[in-house]
Amino acid sequence: MSQVRISGCSSHNDPRAITAFKYMVLCKIMRNAKDEINQLLNGKYGLKYSSHAEVVAIKEIADANFQGSIVALRDALKKHPEVEADEVLNTHVQGLYETLLEKNLNKIIETYTRVELSHIAKKIRLDEATV
Repeated sequence: MSQVRISGCSSHNDPRAITAFKYMVLCKIMRNAKDEINQLLNGKYGLKYSSHAEVVAIKEIADANFQGSIVALRDALKKHPEVEADEVLNTHVQGLYETLLEKNLNKIIETYTRVELSHIAKKIRLDEATV
């Protein structure tokens, strides 16, 4: 949905405005458009919806993504069960989780010729089964 759509929904206090805003931010996360996310979050609708649980959750997901932190993303998902309840958001965030996990693992293991899973799991602060 576009800013125009959010504007129309927002002016009528339509609950779909928050969903539209959340998905706009999600699109920016998936495109790695950090500056655009900051513009959205600091803009008219970002400020208006900043205390809404879904917007807080998507902001924490964006922060974790740009930090490259699988632990921060995992913590955000545990803290915000509403992400799992939204099928669209959950599907994309799980893909993001897998991508971050892969990047984190590659960063750690590229310096080794042999690795022990328990050591890698401790370094990345995840359980061995996940690694």
